[in-house]
Amino acid sequence: MNVYDQAHGLAQAIKASEEYKQYDQAKKKIKDNEELENMIKDFQSKQFEMQAKQLSGGQLTPEDMAGVQQLYAILLKDPLAASYIEAEMRFSLMMKDVYEILGEATGMGDMLKNTTIRTPEELLLIMKAEAMGDIAFEHMLDFIKPGMTEIQIADEIERVLRALGAEGLSFETIAVSGVNSNQPHGVPSEKKIEEGEFLTMDLGALYKGYCGDMTRTVAIGYATDEMKEIYDIVLRSQLAGLAAVKAGVSCRDVDRASRSIIEEAGYGDFYIHGTGHGVGREVHQPPTLNARSEEILQENQAVTVEPGIYLPEKFGVRIEDLAIVTNFGIINCTKSKKELIIL
Repeated sequence: MNVYDQAHGLAQAIKASEEYKQYDQAKKKIKDNEELENMIKDFQSKQFEMQAKQLSGGQLTPEDMAGVQQLYAILLKDPLAASYIEAEMRFSLMMKDVYEILGEATGMGDMLKNTTIRTPEELLLIMKAEAMGDIAFEHMLDFIKPGMTEIQIADEIERVLRALGAEGLSFETIAVSGVNSNQPHGVPSEKKIEEGEFLTMDLGALYKGYCGDMTRTVAIGYATDEMKEIYDIVLRSQLAGLAAVKAGVSCRDVDRASRSIIEEAGYGDFYIHGTGHGVGREVHQPPTLNARSEEILQENQAVTVEPGIYLPEKFGVRIEDLAIVTNFGIINCTKSKKELIIL
């Protein structure tokens, strides 16, 4: 028997385990109860927020604890919710043990950690990296002034990320304005930003080996009606893509949910890249959210949703969030405002 057959055998053994069966059964029952599903999603989100706060050195307040404990107590009173929480915990512990055994047996624990399904500890590091991006973006809203060059803006973003504790960058920072913003991966130049232009900033911190990734587009001075129209279309596309992300959903369907908004508005030819990608130790890794992808989203993957419209010789708009995939939707790691900002 070769290693591939043995891997399939391991997968079948996991599916045959009582831990998996009980978790799968509990998950299906929760999905049939929308109110309970939303409560569990809210509870999971609050848990991650508390853990992220602790990771960043913050102190939990009595109000923080009380909110989560109250919701947890309510869930435990419901037999379905209590059964799901217990089954999820047992299955997660089993899978953690499986990964540790494989890592110890092969001496390749670090490589196994680079799978697309993240542990809670890994997700917290990704959230921390993304929080640094949010803080840097907020700083830039006060820093940016007409007449600054794209390079000056990119340098300031990187300075702030490092000051916040980033050990490096997830990728080379993008800060492009005006006609330069119609290039999805444009390189900052000596071009000065001017009023009546868009400025797109794509940035990411590297924190303890894990990446952040976010994009925001802002207007300088004022926005024309055309600029406002395009921004609104991209925003609606991005929100539709986020709403489609959920464990068990195909990456192709997420791309379709986002892309269809832009196509229906008549700008499909100007949406020239995929909708998103996985994020972890590398900023671009599976799963790939595009029209050709056959991948299925799985719980505890971290993915981006980043539609854009790029008008030749005019401007471009892209909005990107980094989100954690759950069985009930997403936990959005990116908190920065997405409504059109005019500086």
